[in-house]
Amino acid sequence: MTYSATFANPVEACCVGHEIVGKAVKVGKNVKHVKVGDRVGVGAQADACLKCADCKAGNENHCANTVNTYGSVYSKPKEGKSMGGYATYNRTPSHFVMKIPDGLESADAAPMLCGGVTVYSPLKQNGCGPGKKVSISHYH
Repeated sequence: MTYSATFANPVEACCVGHEIVGKAVKVGKNVKHVKVGDRVGVGAQADACLKCADCKAGNENHCANTVNTYGSVYSKPKEGKSMGGYATYNRTPSHFVMKIPDGLESADAAPMLCGGVTVYSPLKQNGCGPGKKVSISHYH
């Protein structure tokens, strides 16, 4: 079997899906921001090295060792591969899991975990806000 770490060529027996929203059913002992029963979300990225210059600068999405939400192989051999949001269960390191506020519907939260943050992040990083003019294009 050949492993691939891309969305375009997922590994065999892969369950796809990103923009994941669900309930936490198990939480590691060192995780403080999520507890069992919390509604949580995971975007398109499930892991990164968290040690390189990009990760330390808060740009984990540029890490050379990124693990996508589905079809990627985790860096530690015993961790296996990432299974997407259509799987019965999804295991993701806590750094990439966020609690979803009670007032936000799951159907509204899910698209913000990928497409939404793709638009919001550069606006925030470039100081955009009220009174500023921006242009956002969508390429096919």
